[in-house]
Amino acid sequence: MATDILFQALFFASGISLSLLLVIVLSWRFKIIMGHMKEKMGMKHSIYITLISQTLGFLSPLKVGTFITKPIATKVISSNPVNKSFFASFFEQVFDIAWQMVIIIPLLILIGEAKLLSSLYIEVVIVALVVVGIVLMLKRNRLLVGLVWRLAKLMPKGARKLGKRSGMTKSGAESMLRESVEHLSDLRLMAKMVIPTAVIILVEPFIFQLSGFIFSVSLTFWTAFFVYWISQIVGRLSGIPGGLVAKDLTSLALLVFVGVDTIVATQIVLVHRAMTMLSFIPPGGALSLYYGTRFASSGLSKKQPTF
Repeated sequence: MATDILFQALFFASGISLSLLLVIVLSWRFKIIMGHMKEKMGMKHSIYITLISQTLGFLSPLKVGTFITKPIATKVISSNPVNKSFFASFFEQVFDIAWQMVIIIPLLILIGEAKLLSSLYIEVVIVALVVVGIVLMLKRNRLLVGLVWRLAKLMPKGARKLGKRSGMTKSGAESMLRESVEHLSDLRLMAKMVIPTAVIILVEPFIFQLSGFIFSVSLTFWTAFFVYWISQIVGRLSGIPGGLVAKDLTSLALLVFVGVDTIVATQIVLVHRAMTMLSFIPPGGALSLYYGTRFASSGLSKKQPTF
């Protein structure tokens, strides 16, 4: 019994540690994007910025809070221009949506084979629908930006005013979306982002595996990969802050689908949520309070460069 508790604690601590590692990887990727725009940023500062933006962005739909808090945090912590960090944050979201759409194609094909019918017709329809969705997302960028801007109204009034003074306007966002899509074809930048993104893609499912190990459920890596990324994408598309409910219910349903008991599956989902939140909310919350005080006295809101 004591041994079981020890192993459970070990798995839980390992999950938190790996989640913290991913924070560092995300920080490295943000540093790469800023460097591509000729802006210098230290790794320590990038980690602080990522923790703050993850904590505050977790509370906003479609991670809209990240668009606002990350540029502000970048200005306060590293003194980089708000407009440059705003584009970097915006591009990061576009990049994540793009590669997640690429991942969802084979995952949906797996669902089609395992659940709907083992049919080439279904596979072709699924692929066609996803491709059409990607094309529409890229072509109809005004609709996407319009949705994001409506959701941005949920941000505090002071943050919205600062964003407007900093050039964070709807027309500016439309321009940045077009530029972001163009950057996706920049092979030099994509090559730099391959390694950190690959680490994220592979480590996230392993953390989910550890959640299962705590309850003596040995999910294979590819089962964990399937469950985690389907639920992650559903959570992002739901628009609910942090993917709460939508992501968790999808994870629960998929775990039951692969044969896990409903009660145990619920425990796995809750523990996984706890592990990931504990990796960034405590340090991110503390940093938000500390730098929030500095922001209030820094005079940042007086004047900022525009696009």
